Amino acid sequence: MGKQTVKVTIFHLGKNGFEKNVYDKCFWDEDQATAIKKSGLASVDSLYISIPYSVVQNLVINKTKDYIILGETDFEFDNTSQSTQSAGTRALIASHNTFIINSCSLKNHGSKRMWHWELSGK
Repeated sequence: MGKQTVKVTIFHLGKNGFEKNVYDKCFWDEDQATAIKKSGLASVDSLYISIPYSVVQNLVINKTKDYIILGETDFEFDNTSQSTQSAGTRALIASHNTFIINSCSLKNHGSKRMWHWELSGK
């Protein structure tokens, strides 16, 4: 049985604010966990996403500034000022299970059909 694929929405932070892009045929693996530390419990949630190269050939990620959510949304950022972007970030996090993308790399091993982007987040 193959992997179940889903749509994901990435909010890319660029020069003019946040731009929304939806990618299809992605693999989403979310792990919600808690660690016990000296200071108490801490969230160690993690996320692994695989996006086929056939879906997007040039994926530019602004690490620790781009947001990703599972599925497609009609949410849009108001990019008129830094304060409206900040308010939008708070609204996105409040209304969706939001992750910050920490890493992105192209895995171009084997045949081109197997090529994909690997992203991780928390």
